[in-house]
Amino acid sequence: MRARVTVVLVASNGADFLPRTLDAVKAQTRQPDSLIVVDVGSTDSTPALLSGALPTHFIQASGRLSFGTAVAHALGVVPPPVDENEWLWLLAHDTAPEPDALAALLAAVEVNPSVAAAGPKQMDWEHSDYISEFGETITRFGATYSMAETELDQAQHDRMSDVLGVGAAGMLVRHTVWNDLSGFDDALPTADNGLDFSVRVRLAGHRVMGVPAARIASAGVGLAGPGRSEKGRARRKRQADRRAAQLHRRLVYAPAFAVVFHWLSLVPLAVVRSLAQLVRKQPGAIGGELSAAFRTAFGSRVTEARRNLRAAKRVGWNTIAPLRIPGDEVRRRRSLQREIALTHLRGEKDRIQFIATGGVTTVLIFAVLGLIMFVPLIGAIALTGGSLLPVSATLGELWSHVGYGWRDIGLGFVGAADPFTSVLAVLGSITFWSPSLAIVGLYLAALPLAALAAWFLAARLTDKPWLRAVAAVLWTLAPTFLSSLDQGAIGAVIAHLLLPWVVLAGLAARKSWSASAMAAILFAVTLAGAPSLWPALLIVWAVSVATAGRNVARYIGIPIPALALFLPLAWDQFRAGNPLGLLADPGVPAVREPGSILALLSGIPDSAQSGWTGLASMVGIDSSVLQIVLAIAVVPLALAALLALVLPGPSVTRAIVAVVGSILGLATAIASTRISLDAVGADPVMLWAGPGLSLYWLGLICAAVVGLHALKRFSLAPGFLAATTVVVVAVPLVASTLLGSSAIQTTDARLLPAFVTAEAASTPRVGTLVLTPQRDGGIKSAIVTGTGVTLDDQSTLAATNRDATRDAELADLIGNLASQSGSDSTPRLAELGVEFVLLANPPAEADPALTTTTTRSTAAFDANASLTTVGKTFAGKLWQITGTDGISTLPEPTPSNLGSATGVLVLVAQGIVFLLMLLLALPAGRLQPHGTRAVSGLEPAGASMPDEVEGDDDDDDEDDDENAKAPDGPAAGEAGTRGPAASLRRLISKRKPRPDAAAEAAAAAAAASSVAVASAPDGVSSPEADLSRDVATEQPVTDPGAVSTTSAEETERSSGAEELVSSESGDGVASPRPDESTTAQAATAEPAAPAADAQLAESTPRDDGAATLIHPGEDFDLIGAPEPEAAHVDETPSLADLVEAPASTELPPVEAEPTGEFVESPEAVQESQPVGEDVAPEPSPEPELSPAPAPAPEPEPEPSAQPVSDDSFVYTPPPTASSSQPEAEADPEPAFSHPRAMPDDIDEGYDPDAETVMRVKPIDLSHEEDEHDGR
Repeated sequence: MRARVTVVLVASNGADFLPRTLDAVKAQTRQPDSLIVVDVGSTDSTPALLSGALPTHFIQASGRLSFGTAVAHALGVVPPPVDENEWLWLLAHDTAPEPDALAALLAAVEVNPSVAAAGPKQMDWEHSDYISEFGETITRFGATYSMAETELDQAQHDRMSDVLGVGAAGMLVRHTVWNDLSGFDDALPTADNGLDFSVRVRLAGHRVMGVPAARIASAGVGLAGPGRSEKGRARRKRQADRRAAQLHRRLVYAPAFAVVFHWLSLVPLAVVRSLAQLVRKQPGAIGGELSAAFRTAFGSRVTEARRNLRAAKRVGWNTIAPLRIPGDEVRRRRSLQREIALTHLRGEKDRIQFIATGGVTTVLIFAVLGLIMFVPLIGAIALTGGSLLPVSATLGELWSHVGYGWRDIGLGFVGAADPFTSVLAVLGSITFWSPSLAIVGLYLAALPLAALAAWFLAARLTDKPWLRAVAAVLWTLAPTFLSSLDQGAIGAVIAHLLLPWVVLAGLAARKSWSASAMAAILFAVTLAGAPSLWPALLIVWAVSVATAGRNVARYIGIPIPALALFLPLAWDQFRAGNPLGLLADPGVPAVREPGSILALLSGIPDSAQSGWTGLASMVGIDSSVLQIVLAIAVVPLALAALLALVLPGPSVTRAIVAVVGSILGLATAIASTRISLDAVGADPVMLWAGPGLSLYWLGLICAAVVGLHALKRFSLAPGFLAATTVVVVAVPLVASTLLGSSAIQTTDARLLPAFVTAEAASTPRVGTLVLTPQRDGGIKSAIVTGTGVTLDDQSTLAATNRDATRDAELADLIGNLASQSGSDSTPRLAELGVEFVLLANPPAEADPALTTTTTRSTAAFDANASLTTVGKTFAGKLWQITGTDGISTLPEPTPSNLGSATGVLVLVAQGIVFLLMLLLALPAGRLQPHGTRAVSGLEPAGASMPDEVEGDDDDDDEDDDENAKAPDGPAAGEAGTRGPAASLRRLISKRKPRPDAAAEAAAAAAAASSVAVASAPDGVSSPEADLSRDVATEQPVTDPGAVSTTSAEETERSSGAEELVSSESGDGVASPRPDESTTAQAATAEPAAPAADAQLAESTPRDDGAATLIHPGEDFDLIGAPEPEAAHVDETPSLADLVEAPASTELPPVEAEPTGEFVESPEAVQESQPVGEDVAPEPSPEPELSPAPAPAPEPEPEPSAQPVSDDSFVYTPPPTASSSQPEAEADPEPAFSHPRAMPDDIDEGYDPDAETVMRVKPIDLSHEEDEHDGR
């Protein structure tokens, strides 16, 4: 009986695709019997186009419906099927079948009666030589896996027949089976809708088949499937839908006792997988993971789906086991994909060449210079002086000062720690046995670290080795950097070292999540060391966000770690009414006279003029003249930077950005010299201009490198002149430590005299009053507990506090104690826990006022009967309070950073933020190839692959939770795995194919293949003799070549491979494609005219949307579409269903063993696994041969060559010199292949050996295990 086919075409705003699709349906060689079109909420010209096609029925839905729901609406207007020979062909507006697609599908299902669903080979809409999708399967734990996706079609999948699932687009499904299974699952609108339906078809006792001879063009807009758009939002939505579909299938497929456990694991597993997405550099997938878990847990219709599955299930889960892809094959394919990416990375030209272009030499030179410069520091365990102090002696004490808690400064208070304290804690942890040693190591390594950072940044801007070295010299010997080292401004030093890396990471963040996270961490550390850079860096960040375009997400989160560090301190500063206190420099407040505007333009932050002031005074040079001379020394660098703005070329933009950054840095430095947030005695403490000048200097260097690079051969002289002048300016600062003029001194980490330290061993909270005479006659006082105040004890919150009332009492006590006023202050000091009084030594070159203050205070202390002189120490003269009744003990420093809810909350929040950023920054992402087109050599010249393809990988590990596997079925493990297709789609969509692109690709692949044409061995009949009849249907079989339809495009695609195949005589032999040589042409009939008076079937409208039945030529009336009517299901399986096996619809080529270095493998016979029922497997190596209705012609030789892979790295054997081919032998099967099928049979005594069949030697891929992508 002739099959009856009803085409159901669903469209939604598809006016751009519909004309081609409708023309393709009309051009079918086997016309469908009826055409039902469904318009789903279109707002363009889609309804008019559908109406113009004169369909049998036209249904217009009032709302957005899924593809499966729209098909169900369409079937409500047709009568129920009367027999098993009625078929539905499901199409979307973006699926245009080739003329013989329907004929090929019908030919396949007619010769295989047990097949209830068949799927075509989906090709790319614009590139018809690329497969978009063909066949789906699942891993051992239920993860979706596409058998072929976005790869060049070289007939490498044409031997595949039985598959676990096929896509919804283009599916040919038996009408009765559709009704029995209630169609697609409503909970799967796009992702896995076809796969889930196919699995249910299999469990109902039927077969699912892929038909490679049937080809349709699919644009993948997301109506019949998850879509293939590579836009960020669409890609993230697709990934979330796939994950939700996987979780839904997990709950539906799992046995009843496991459903509760799977449901409880949804949200916790989503959290774990979100962390894994960070490690894989896919933070955009986190939202999809969480939303999929919550949608499935609280909104999925699992109960209804399980009920439908249970009602239709006829066989066990073990029947589909042979069609699953093994886990080792999944890992092998992913390994090969990674190897493809690594192959491209190895082939890229190394632009950096750190060793070859002198990078190592430059760093080593500055390492030696740094050791010479800081020779006095070698062997020291701690440093002090300027803004520097030793840090806490133990690692536990160091970390206890981080976060929010007690600040042991003065009389103590509770507040937020400086963000720089966290930096010191991390730095001190490197030398955990002696945390202060890390500061010494930083000084010794400062110069080579600066040179390394500048060299790599210059390597991003130029490929000239000498210019990179010049940039390293300019940055390492920058006056502001050396001045910060000289003054102990450790925060400014760290900011100078990190600024080039911040720029590098920021530039790379446009294409890399790892670089974005690293930029965020460096951004935070830089601001922690130099808070005055907040305004400038925020402006740079805002500009980056505004110009990032579609990559804006990678820049928005850069300030988050810095905000996490500064928010607790910002809260306290705003409560204290001092928001500018956030900009205060960390460390010990130090009085420094800022430099003039001219000095700042020269890159010099203070009035010492980089040490030249003393030398100039020795030779009688005025200070103003010195400033002019030093400014002239920087002119070559400034001219080189300005030159970049006027030279033509593509680097002008870079130069403009660098100059703008330089201006921001200079403005920051100038503002710093005008802002005072602290005071030491009567002297105001200005912000250190060093960080701003570092940014200013970095901008000048970058612009100069760009300008000198553009100057080409004339750049050598100005470049060396700029470097030479900076070297000369740096000479006094380089020698300052050697000459002893530096503010930095070595120390043994003792901050107080040994007498106090010994007392602190027994009384840890012993108090010491430290007095420091000032030049204005005053005395600076501080109460120090224990062994002394350390660098991590310092707090800008206390230093910038403008409320002096809390220290007023202490000031009165000190005034009375140091002036012999007759008022004894020692009892009150004893009550405050003070046991010692230390008067610090005056400087070596103290002025008279300071000396007078020291002398007067010493006399007053000596005359006080309550003070006992201990003696002179390295820190000053020491007295002990002994004439009082007793010394009170200072209160314990509570709460600590872990002693209050606020402290814990701050630490947890900061820890989570930085942990997430570190996970994202660590280079642990999986390399993904850009697709097989790039591998096959079709990538345009000069194109390069990035180190990582991030955010595009929709693959999920198949075994992340092995306990999800149910004993009686797949527990749907990980999200759908789609291979390397996403990257390739972007690649092939950006360039139009040349007319001969397909032929060139086929020719290249054929040349790379090791498969040769061989004569058939003895006992193997010709293809014509093998074409028998189907035992079940008793249909005659004729030569498929007589009725084969080969399009011009297919001929062109295969011509390249045909020219490379030779016969024994050496003449070219045309080898048709396997899917072309066996396509059976079905009998055609006159297309059914659309019914002029189509009637709407009586039924109840569906709840999920209203539909309209449109009579052709009449007005559109909105009516309810009825429910599809279910047909009676015969639950007794037929004998054919019990003994069926997977089928093949084409003749694979006869092949000889490959020539080359590989040794022929032993013959291996593959056993085919019956899929329809739970019966024992029946071995059958013979492929099934599809019949055709035409009579068979005379036999003729039909050699063919089938390419093995579309990968460019497939082993290419040397051409054979022999004119004869060896006899073909059966080679082992590849690592994973679908079971081969024999024709359906209802005869219990069917014997495959009794039939005249063609024994086909499978392609030997075993020797290409490490080279073939397995698809």
